[in-house]
Order: sequence, then C-alpha cells, then structure tokens
Amino acid sequence: MEHIRNIVREVLDFLFPPNKREKRVQKITLDNLSQKTAYREVDKLSGIYALLHYKDTLVRDLIWTLKYRGSIHSAKLLAGVLYGVLLEDTSDSILFEASPHPTVIPLPLAGKRERERGFNQIVLVTDELNKLDENNSFNIQTNILVRTKDTPSQTSLSKEERRENVKGVFTVSNPGRIKEKHIILLDDVITTGSTVKEARRILLDAGAKEVTAIAIAH
Repeated sequence: MEHIRNIVREVLDFLFPPNKREKRVQKITLDNLSQKTAYREVDKLSGIYALLHYKDTLVRDLIWTLKYRGSIHSAKLLAGVLYGVLLEDTSDSILFEASPHPTVIPLPLAGKRERERGFNQIVLVTDELNKLDENNSFNIQTNILVRTKDTPSQTSLSKEERRENVKGVFTVSNPGRIKEKHIILLDDVITTGSTVKEARRILLDAGAKEVTAIAIAH
C-alpha cells in the first residue's frame, strides 16, 4: 500500500509540479502549527471536537495538500499536533478516564474517492501518529469502521440533505473489538458534522462505550 502511495505521489509531482501553496506548506514546522492549535468542542450534543481553525490560510493549505496531494509532510505535522493534544491537553479528560488505551479509528473514505486518490488522507495522519506513539498509548484500527456504499459529495448539499445522504453508509466489521471501548473517531474537516455523527452513532450502536470525534479543522 505504501509503495502504491509513493508511485501516486511521484506521478502527481511529475504531472502537477508543486505550486505556491505546496511550497508554503513545505516551510511549515510543527512549532508553527502548534501555535495555531485551538482544541475545542464544536458540538456539545455529539461529542465533536476540532484541533484547528479552517479559516486560517495555513491550515487550509495543509488540508489541501494532505487531501489532494497525499502530502506526507502535512500528515506528519497534523499527526504531531494531534499527538500532543491527545497526550497533554486531554490527559485528564474522559478520553483517558474511559480507557487508558483508546481505539483510534480514521473515518473511512468513499471507495470511489479513495480509488481515485490512491489513499485516505486520514489514514495518512494515523500512520504518522502510529510512528510517534512509541509507548502504544493508542490502539489504531483502520478496518473496523467500514463504509458500505459511495454517496454523492456533501459539498453542495443542505444540512438536511447531508444528514439523509449519509444514512446507512457505515457498518462495524467486528463489534467485539470495540465493545465497551472508548473510541476516538478522526476526520479531516467538519462542517455540519453529518458524516461523523452517523459514524459515531453506528459505533455506539455496535457496543462502543464512548465515541469522541475529533476533526483536524472546523
């Protein structure tokens, strides 16, 4: 899988040389990004949090290069911020009160979209998070939450249409692996939160003790 990702990135770099946005991202350091971290709850009823403000130009550049170019540099930076938040800012919160080793699940991408891109951008982040997690503080699982069908893009849909669009698109492949566990569900950008809320509902229905959803940006 990693070999395929590398090939995809090389082809993209050849066909589409780095633009100004990508060059700006290459100059970003973890210290730069950490100063912009604003970990906060964005939906009290659904347990949804966000790390960064999407309105920040630097953050949007990082998300774009991660999402459309599979940038490992961006994935490393975002994983670094996420790791710091999970270990420090939430060390006394429900994340670790519920379970000393939460299960981290990246939100699955629609199959067609992942095939077109050659990667799931959130999996790129969890791959880098796993490399940072030398003490095995988290149990990262990429094959428990499964997307069972493709849906139209949410971009042009209303809030109600987004909610209807994602109904029934997820399932849990092995409920026993999340039963009574605390889950950290990761996504890149949350707007209305419809997709994450549906995924969270499915995980809770399958027996998870608690599901905290964290978006890179909102």
